[in-house]
Amino acid sequence: MDNTDGTFTYTNEAGTPVTIDTNAAETLTTLVLNADDTNLDYTDEDGVTTQLDFTSLVQNLETITTLVDNTDGTFTYTNEAGTPVTIDTNAAETLTTLVLNADDTNLDYTDEDGVTTQLDFTDLVQNLETITTLVDNTDGTFTYTNEAGTPVTIDTNAAETLTTLVLNADDTNLDYTDEDGVTTQLDFTALVQNLETITTLVDNTDGTFTYTNEAGTPVTIDTNAAETLTTFVQDDTSATGEITYTDEAGNPSTAQVVSSDANNNIQVGLDGGAFLAGPTICAAGKILSTGTAAAGFNATASLINTGDYQITFDNDLGTTSYVIQLTITDLLGVGNDDPNISYYDQQSDGFKVNVGDNDNGGSDRADFNSEFMFSVICLPGFGNGGSTGGGGTSTGSATPTGTPGTGFNLNNFGDAGNFQLAFNAGNNGGSTWETLITNRPYSTLPSDLSATVNGTLVPITFVSEDNGDGTFNHLISSSTPLPAFNPSVTISGGATGGGAGTQNSGQCSCISFFTN
Repeated sequence: MDNTDGTFTYTNEAGTPVTIDTNAAETLTTLVLNADDTNLDYTDEDGVTTQLDFTSLVQNLETITTLVDNTDGTFTYTNEAGTPVTIDTNAAETLTTLVLNADDTNLDYTDEDGVTTQLDFTDLVQNLETITTLVDNTDGTFTYTNEAGTPVTIDTNAAETLTTLVLNADDTNLDYTDEDGVTTQLDFTALVQNLETITTLVDNTDGTFTYTNEAGTPVTIDTNAAETLTTFVQDDTSATGEITYTDEAGNPSTAQVVSSDANNNIQVGLDGGAFLAGPTICAAGKILSTGTAAAGFNATASLINTGDYQITFDNDLGTTSYVIQLTITDLLGVGNDDPNISYYDQQSDGFKVNVGDNDNGGSDRADFNSEFMFSVICLPGFGNGGSTGGGGTSTGSATPTGTPGTGFNLNNFGDAGNFQLAFNAGNNGGSTWETLITNRPYSTLPSDLSATVNGTLVPITFVSEDNGDGTFNHLISSSTPLPAFNPSVTISGGATGGGAGTQNSGQCSCISFFTN
């Protein structure tokens, strides 16, 4: 035993202590532990070294103890004599701590007094670290070289797939399943958040955008001076409604929508587009002798009696000023010597057809059933072209009482006060009614238009029609029946509307009054 004062106490097998004093002794010999951690090297005064192997001695003298963790907070210590001692740590006072520092390099040991000592494991790990290599041979085999430099070839070509590593459906964890089917989740949230680079793009609402890259450096993108590439414009003021395309260099190319050739029925509409202002086919059909339509357009047919047929429009035309064309099939000289076809009872919602034999004018016409064809042509400025609503029979006796410039203004409503029309509806009690204003230069009626009959407010509807020649038609109608005994109708509205025309004087022949 080292007495730490230059003396040693040796106790022999009999228990007798002997003190060895080295203070005055000349240092002639050395006794050191060999680098193999097994032998003591003794060097005498002559420099001769003798190795003392302590292996057998240690193995003979070594005493063996055990310490077993009982996994319940207690440990069992068995001494050299085989005596077990139970150590209970459940109530033990926590006096010291030993934790891994956040730098992943040092262990922080805190003693009972709260003093922390850092233990740097860098040199220890580097000294004890064993180095191996694993090389992919790119042919399904790998070469593993161990610490002793011995290579081992691993062939995976026929290896059984024992484990799996897949991304979990939560897009956060990796699921590792081992050979026994036990799954372990590896959460990559902290890893991704630590390594993720974040960029931003912010709209500054002034035509510029600020882009900030991963390093936090902002870059401003200015779109205010961005190049104007092309334009495509419809001109609604030109005589031909031209369309102008302007390229990136500002060079215009113009296309004419409507030809300027003479006798062209296609005109320029209010929006600059092409508008066909000519006559249109409103209804047509091929009718069998039984009154059944073999083919029809916007109309139906029925046989009234022998030789008489009713043609009914799908939509009321709003006028009787339409053109009817009729033709009868050739009878090939059989049974009738002078067949003929004609129309009668022309209404805004249809007309009748008669087929008969005139017998060369020698007797009254003899009606008979026959196949025939018809077509109905609507002319610009008449009716509503087949739109729904309107219709009726002109009374002839209902005359407007207002005069242009006072009650009824033909110019811009906003320039000349309120719009007003007054009628004596005649003896048409129980009839619904409408009035049609045709070929006027203003495009709309006042939005607050209203009507009274004998001073009582009645509901009305009104629609406007563009004739395509700078004039417009306006149909005003009411579904409330007229009272008896010559009711008066007054239609008025505020100073709103649009369009322009010339001021006229005298009575306006453009107004018609109808009852249904």
